Amino acid sequence: MKLLLASIVLISLGSLSPQNKPTPEVTPYEKYVMALPATDKVEILAVRGLSGNERKDVDCHRADIICKGFMPQQIVAAKTLTGADANRISMRWRKLRRGNGAGCFAPAYILRFYQKDELLLVTDVCFHCCNITLPGEGGDGIASMCGNESAIADFKDFVMTTLPYPQPGRKP
Repeated sequence: MKLLLASIVLISLGSLSPQNKPTPEVTPYEKYVMALPATDKVEILAVRGLSGNERKDVDCHRADIICKGFMPQQIVAAKTLTGADANRISMRWRKLRRGNGAGCFAPAYILRFYQKDELLLVTDVCFHCCNITLPGEGGDGIASMCGNESAIADFKDFVMTTLPYPQPGRKP
């Protein structure tokens, strides 16, 4: 009996050795931001949230309406980046870090990252409150992206220079 008990204790202690410790789970932020795989295409969509009256009669089959995600949105401008340009925005994206975001969350942009025609990530981006949406983030899926001031400034400048948000009443 003592031998059996001693064997169980030794086996239990062996399972606690460093090589058997569980690896920490990768967070959605690490997976979709910091470790986003190489991309060869990125779509930048400038969007506007639909108002209350527009939302109740929204036609989700229209090409300029997105009904998946945070709320129904209308695409007001779009640009597709490929090759080196897709790589430039992806490099900036990977440098973003968690920080303190505010609470407005009125995304003006949606980004879609692709690798060989496989959609890797769709994210809503709000530069006002410094938040993004991420799959698996929990709760409402919103995460802050403003932990590194120079990285967010560089990313925001790149996005808004590449696809300036259209001003109402002004023709592009």
